[in-house]
Amino acid sequence: MPSFHTTVLVAGLVLAGVTAFPSTNKLRQLDASNEYQAPTDTDSRSPCPGLNTLANHGFLPRNGKNLTVQMVSDTLQSACNIDGPGSALLSGQANQFLNANGTFDLSDLALHGVVEHDASLTHDDANGATFAPIATNTTKVDLLLKLSSDGAVFDARDFALAKYIIESRLATPLSARQQNIADMEPPLALHVFGNLRDDGTPEISLAALENVFKFNRLPDGFVRPAVQITIPAVGATTAAFLARKAELKSYGQ
Repeated sequence: MPSFHTTVLVAGLVLAGVTAFPSTNKLRQLDASNEYQAPTDTDSRSPCPGLNTLANHGFLPRNGKNLTVQMVSDTLQSACNIDGPGSALLSGQANQFLNANGTFDLSDLALHGVVEHDASLTHDDANGATFAPIATNTTKVDLLLKLSSDGAVFDARDFALAKYIIESRLATPLSARQQNIADMEPPLALHVFGNLRDDGTPEISLAALENVFKFNRLPDGFVRPAVQITIPAVGATTAAFLARKAELKSYGQ
């Protein structure tokens, strides 16, 4: 039976929650409106490369402002082919950031300890600040890419090594809730931005991973996953990811 980690879809690539929404959008096709545009100095961005990527390509408002929970849920379904229950779980946590008018900005998600957490693969720790850094630490991403076991792709085992290394250096371990979020991020990224192998397990090329994590840009030639992303599918990848992390902890390496 899957563990709590593998059945509860929480995230920091995107969001987490429990409110259910119906699927209102059909799968969108990429067009000229989805060309990459780098954010301006006045645009709002989050510590999450996935959400930033969706905004940089116009699936979410490019200024990253005045988002609604429903908007994020619909976008995850139409742009990423995440199913209704998964999209609802991922978007619902935004309720914690809503303004009086029912909207939030991407930068609100940088509030430390709610969805954002230390030991990120892409940005620096909060180091006692109320809000975590939003800017990508490109050196950290470059080092991450070097951890690929074959120098070509990243899979759940590669991500497990990366997370084990960075989390082992924390002076204060992540809380249980933060750990759940952190453990779901790599599997979700693999399913959304990567490809499925013949055996059904996901992988992502280093070029694609660099595009998303370093530049907040869709992989070259990106097409939405042909197979709808479900909670059980991401849960299975999370189980493999956690199993490898457990091995590394037991080996002490």
